[in-house]
Amino acid sequence: MGKHGQPLNGPDLQVRLHAAMNNPEDLAALVLGGLAAAAGTDPAVGAPSSGPLPSGPLSPGSLPAGPPPIGPSSAGPEVLWAAERAYRIDDDRHRGVVVYTAALRACAEYRKAEKLLRAHQKRYGANADVWFGLAALAARRGNDTDVRVSLDNALRHDPDHAESLTWGYQYIRHVRDQARGSGEAAAEEWLGQYTKRSWRATLMLADRSLDRGDLNTAEDRYAHACGLAPRNTEMLMGCARGLADRGYLQECANLVLRVWKASMGPRPMVHAVEALLRAGEAGQASMAMTRLRGLQLDGPEQRIAEGLGERVRAACVSAGI
Repeated sequence: MGKHGQPLNGPDLQVRLHAAMNNPEDLAALVLGGLAAAAGTDPAVGAPSSGPLPSGPLSPGSLPAGPPPIGPSSAGPEVLWAAERAYRIDDDRHRGVVVYTAALRACAEYRKAEKLLRAHQKRYGANADVWFGLAALAARRGNDTDVRVSLDNALRHDPDHAESLTWGYQYIRHVRDQARGSGEAAAEEWLGQYTKRSWRATLMLADRSLDRGDLNTAEDRYAHACGLAPRNTEMLMGCARGLADRGYLQECANLVLRVWKASMGPRPMVHAVEALLRAGEAGQASMAMTRLRGLQLDGPEQRIAEGLGERVRAACVSAGI
């Protein structure tokens, strides 16, 4: 796991905790990783993980049908100690309380967590992470109104807050299914409230359109997302993956070639070239590769580009180009 997914277990736990005890950022990463490992979730999105987390937004269709996890988990006392330590020493106004209350939730200390978040909100205000924590706790209390208000406040602060959108989608779908069915439609309607400002919500709905075979609507939504965040690499990667992973290879390449800018880095264009190779379009792949020339690439990126270039040349030779 990377820095924000370091599991809090294993024989070197005490060593890593001791090394990080005066570094709130590292402590926060250890805590989030520990909670994720204990609950089987990814710390970046708060939804159950099943392998590596894609860098783009998650599709609602990939989320489980059950209620979103809000604790408790099998996190041990060392997680709570590290979280409290991070809270005490962190100069970041919101990060410390978010990490500490997440650990409290995992240890079933729900009332203490909510009391702490409410006090923090009154004293310092709240960012999207604080509001998201309050939404999860309101769900635990069974207060649907408080859940929705907290999620709405989180998304007012950050329209692309991944946790609020993915967890909120799960929550709305589950609650509606439990009440009278049509959870999928209700969850999509909820997401639709945020598409004017949120490229991530727009991508999630675009992916759902593709899952239903509605390419025209999906492409309109991808175009809207590109207009909301025209220089956002994660957004473009989400569009590319949404199309390519569902077999729309030419459409993936066309979108990236139309929208991509050098400032976005090589990853979206690499994805487009890969899609063209999979589609058997060696000539188009060769033309797309020229867009990568002149980019400043780091070591891993350079190796990826070189390997891809070799595959494109081989495909061109095979195609008689």
